[in-house]
Amino acid sequence: VYKKNFILYPEETMEISINANLNLYSPLKISFSIGEKDQKLDSILEDNTLWIQKNKNQSKLYLVSDLDSQTLGINNLPLNLISSSSYENLEFSNENSFIFHLLTPEALPENNSIFILPPKNSKIIKFEESFGLKHLTFWDENHPLLSYINFNTFKPQAKFHFKKDYWHNSILQSADGSVLLAGTKNKNRYAFMAFDVFPYQPKKRKSNGIFLLNLINWLNPDKLNTNYNETYSNFNFTKNNLEFLSEKGLEEITLNSLNLFTPKEPGIIYQSKKAINAINFLEPSESNLKEKDSILINIKAKKVKKEKKTNSFVYILSLILLILLLFHYFLVCRK
Repeated sequence: VYKKNFILYPEETMEISINANLNLYSPLKISFSIGEKDQKLDSILEDNTLWIQKNKNQSKLYLVSDLDSQTLGINNLPLNLISSSSYENLEFSNENSFIFHLLTPEALPENNSIFILPPKNSKIIKFEESFGLKHLTFWDENHPLLSYINFNTFKPQAKFHFKKDYWHNSILQSADGSVLLAGTKNKNRYAFMAFDVFPYQPKKRKSNGIFLLNLINWLNPDKLNTNYNETYSNFNFTKNNLEFLSEKGLEEITLNSLNLFTPKEPGIIYQSKKAINAINFLEPSESNLKEKDSILINIKAKKVKKEKKTNSFVYILSLILLILLLFHYFLVCRK
């Protein structure tokens, strides 16, 4: 068993590398805990354990660019950097995906592809006559490319606008045209971007960093996950000899009448002593970096209640003064 402990302080980030040679059926368990003084702040215990299984998918995601990895800032991303000349000699596989940076091939690849700042002489996309971008007038918040993007801080510096084809969807646009197009053609995903997301600098350019991760996940979802499912997912099995490893220990799995198993806690599903699925409890809102809604607390409510009492007292006092003035007018002034 390989074990290593780390301490992470508030506002601190840490890149952790583990020298563990995992084979395809060796899961990795990561546990988190909070200091004893702050235990009451940890209201959700189910997400303190994370199970990771090595990705079975062997597809590759290529970044085709004539810039070096340091300039692009991609050393920690699941991207295989190749030059334009290397792309021309590449053996193609339908499972691979591509991000083209500042260049495009002669024709649309038969692979999922994204084209960042394509050149004006490109043969696979057409451009509008207008240039530059003053401000965005429309964005499709429901599109996965814009997941977790805070548009108060995300200000893309678009260089031009695209002309839409029949299979394009406009994801970002201004009054002069689209600066981000996405669509599906011949069962492949394609996107065209009129702005850059490189270099990858998640600390300095947070929204751009999130956008690049969205691009990777949209092209090839397996590149950003570790082959896990979430709790309460349904698994259909035709064979028995199943076991489930969790914090409680190793238990035999009993399928229901539909041959389904629904794990309610994090763990690993084993079949014939081999780990086949990792299960985790994850709360999506914890990854949401958009601005949070304001929260009303009880102190404000008490303050409002106090103001109501004050207003009632002033009203009664004013009424008494008015009555006294009228009484003085009729009894004294009219004589």
